[in-house]
Amino acid sequence: MHNCIILAAGESERMGELKPFLMFDKELTFLEYLIMTYIDFGVETPLVVVNEKVLKRIRNEDNVFFRKCQLILNQYPVKGRFYSVALGLNECIKSSSVFIQNVDNPFIGSELLEKMADSLSGFDFVVPQYNGKTGHPVLISSKLAGQLLKRYHETSVLNDVLKSFKRHEIQVADPKVLANVNTPKEYQNYFGG
Repeated sequence: MHNCIILAAGESERMGELKPFLMFDKELTFLEYLIMTYIDFGVETPLVVVNEKVLKRIRNEDNVFFRKCQLILNQYPVKGRFYSVALGLNECIKSSSVFIQNVDNPFIGSELLEKMADSLSGFDFVVPQYNGKTGHPVLISSKLAGQLLKRYHETSVLNDVLKSFKRHEIQVADPKVLANVNTPKEYQNYFGG
């Protein structure tokens, strides 16, 4: 059984608008696409860590996707990514592995998620790799989820903490696993918007 934490609590300052609501295609926003993809993959209730602005906008929309996930408010986005991850992990079912998904990297599909899930056995976490560089999302084992909660500290950087655990990299053919959409220019590069 798998769970997922979608990290959507950043302030989106460089983008100039809230990244969870950027259009992925003509019908779905980044956040809607990610929720749908994880549910289609088999995650029963995706966890979405949001800030006050994102939560307010979600509450103003009657949206079928947002009713299928659990929203977790991060009141202190300045504490960084690891804090959002810890908030999500506190809500996870203890027996499940967990995908950690950035909202600004929406380029995932069931094939990638299956490949990662099939590769987790015997490792603490799995990451996709393209051309020697690791990308997104990260899939952590249930054992590692508990360890991360124990090791969380406000000054900790998640990537630094992960270095002491057993990592498996799966090779993928899609360079978009490396992408982050942080600026209007990057959005235009990927979506022609």
